[in-house]
Amino acid sequence: MSLQDIIENKKVQISIIIFILAIASIKSFKKENKEIDLKKENNFTIGQIVDHKVYGLSETYYIKFSYSVNGVEYMNSVNNSWKFTDCYKTRKCIGRKFIVYYDKKNPENSFMDFDKEK
Repeated sequence: MSLQDIIENKKVQISIIIFILAIASIKSFKKENKEIDLKKENNFTIGQIVDHKVYGLSETYYIKFSYSVNGVEYMNSVNNSWKFTDCYKTRKCIGRKFIVYYDKKNPENSFMDFDKEK
């Protein structure tokens, strides 16, 4: 393999990495905007953590929570790599309650605010 081939290969790899980072940034930005919009609507209830799992080689953390809106029970989960990272082992987060913001027109559209424990 020539030096020029190696350089071209590195350019392709760098382009792929930049593309992946751009997509991840856009997804994160959209998620933050969604959460801000739901907070502004100020429709909230109390939710409870019901499960915590870790998936895959990259150890993706998922927190599953339940909440009720107008007598209807809902479940949702969130990929959260910074909160309760030991919970899948200790189970200490199970049962903890936090504010859940939701969309009044579609209560399944929700998020748990881990900064507001009840």
